[in-house]
Amino acid sequence: MHSINRFIIPQATDDDGARSLGQKFECLGFERVFCQTRQILAGIIVLFQENLTKYGEKLAKRQAFGTFVPGSQLLIFLSLEKDEIMRNKFDEQLAALNDMLTEMGVMIEKAITLAIQALVQQDEVMAKQAVAFDKEIDRMEKEIESLCLRLLLQQQPVARDLRVISAALKMITDMERIGDQAADISEITLMLIGETFIKKIEHITLMAEATAKMVNDSISAYVNMDSVLAWKVIQYDDVVDDLFVTVKNDLIGMIQADRANGEQAIDLIMIAKYFERIGDHATNIAEWVLFSITGRHVDE
Repeated sequence: MHSINRFIIPQATDDDGARSLGQKFECLGFERVFCQTRQILAGIIVLFQENLTKYGEKLAKRQAFGTFVPGSQLLIFLSLEKDEIMRNKFDEQLAALNDMLTEMGVMIEKAITLAIQALVQQDEVMAKQAVAFDKEIDRMEKEIESLCLRLLLQQQPVARDLRVISAALKMITDMERIGDQAADISEITLMLIGETFIKKIEHITLMAEATAKMVNDSISAYVNMDSVLAWKVIQYDDVVDDLFVTVKNDLIGMIQADRANGEQAIDLIMIAKYFERIGDHATNIAEWVLFSITGRHVDE
């Protein structure tokens, strides 16, 4: 049996540049194989020549343009080209992931804003819009989840890329829960419409503003890989917690003073608690941002 090693592909030199590739090919009597192989090689040469200009600095520093590149070097070139195409596609998908996360973050901020405005203004239409908005957030979560799974299955990322995608999968769970809680706040608001508030709700309004900022900053930290901003979000959660304690203590005092205040006080405490939980979810997002950057969890 003939060894495949006897099929020798020659290298072009200055001395034999005039001779064709077929003249130097040892076909061993297999004319059909020779013809097919020559066609394949001709196609590879054309492919190389079309792309040599782009990659000339990498592969042709010591070779004149148009010189036949040795087989091993050609394979390296083709492998590099394939890797670059795949990497470019992967980078495009990561950019799309960032855009979708940013869009979902904007939607969540809008849901929080609608929820607090509906409460302050006792606006039924606005409250219903906030409740309905949760469906859009749920849809966005499924789209992002689908993209992340495609990236994991098709690209098989490693190291930092894997952490970035894994963090995104975790983040959208917290983001979806924020949407749910904004809807829950608006559902309570619908029950309070027409009632006179037993106390000013400025502290609850401050909680809403603080949590919206935390959500915005946590998403920005992910998109920009900003660990400093992520830490600021985590630390800012103390502000929301302190506001919740203030609201809770004030309303408990009002219940103790007059039991007639009990029902609305409980509703307002629930609203404040939902905002406090939104702050916790924003903190979780920031912690996943830090994990995607450092590879370590905050509590490690």
